[in-house]
Amino acid sequence: MSLGSHMIRPNSASAANDKAAPARTSGTAASLTPNAPALMAREARERLENVFVSAAVREQIDLCMAMIRDYDLLFHDWELSKIDPRQRGVTLNFFGPPGTGKTKMAEALAHEFGKKIIEVNYASLVSELQGQTGKNIEAIFTSAREENAVLFFDEADSLLSRRAENASRGGDQDLNTAKTIMFKQMDRFDGIIIFATNLFQSYDAAFFRRILAHIEFKLPDQAVRQQLWDSMLSTRVPGRNALDMEALAAYSEGLSGGDMVNVVKKTLGRLLLKTPRILVLDDLQMGIDEIKLARRQHQGIEEEILEGEEKEAALRKLESLRQPSDDDIAPMAA
Repeated sequence: MSLGSHMIRPNSASAANDKAAPARTSGTAASLTPNAPALMAREARERLENVFVSAAVREQIDLCMAMIRDYDLLFHDWELSKIDPRQRGVTLNFFGPPGTGKTKMAEALAHEFGKKIIEVNYASLVSELQGQTGKNIEAIFTSAREENAVLFFDEADSLLSRRAENASRGGDQDLNTAKTIMFKQMDRFDGIIIFATNLFQSYDAAFFRRILAHIEFKLPDQAVRQQLWDSMLSTRVPGRNALDMEALAAYSEGLSGGDMVNVVKKTLGRLLLKTPRILVLDDLQMGIDEIKLARRQHQGIEEEILEGEEKEAALRKLESLRQPSDDDIAPMAA
């Protein structure tokens, strides 16, 4: 079956009440390792118009959506299948820092095509049992076919990384085997697969060529931050309409959308203890300052660790320089 005829179904009857409806799960959960959580297909909660990203990201998303909608035209009528015969579905990779909208966009795309979503965390795939990780992958793809769902692999950096060349340990061998199984399942799957990763490096070439588009989700710029603040702060909050959103967006430079959610939650919590309960710009700036301070402290810890590692490496290099090889010793005069 083609992606166009099987996987894409218009979202009609549920569109009107989807915004208020809670996420629902249905069908049979993928049968994973006994200790792994059940992975159910659920209704996609996000709407595309509620995901705020840069114009560059939106342009790439629109292109991918067009290719999904007209998959039959591209691969059959226009015969793209001749140059890519293995292509049966569409695989995307969203990469960038945490909290930049990757998960929300994956859900929004599922909703846009009237599909459910199965969200898979890498940790839930991995099993200590020999060979079980590959079986988990097969079970997830089977469930996605049965539920006609988008497969969303979150925190997939390890899954997409290069295979171990000298896999002497059982764990490395098992992971390499699991990746081979993943390749085969991706080639057979005629739906939509989305990977979310934090870093765009050290990808396995076999994965790389199977991914239609790599889309970078950067920290929001001034315009996107202003849209986010405007959408997050309800007009029912006292004092909200008097806020200078442009100034708030400028002050929050460097924050992710996830950071901003935390600022809003903590600030409104503090508002409960304030008299009178009227939100002002200083309240939100206090929350922003706390996020930035926590980040600086976290980075400082990482830098101290890195400094220590670099120091040890430098000492090892210095020691090697103190012990020159025979080639480095000048011949003695006769």
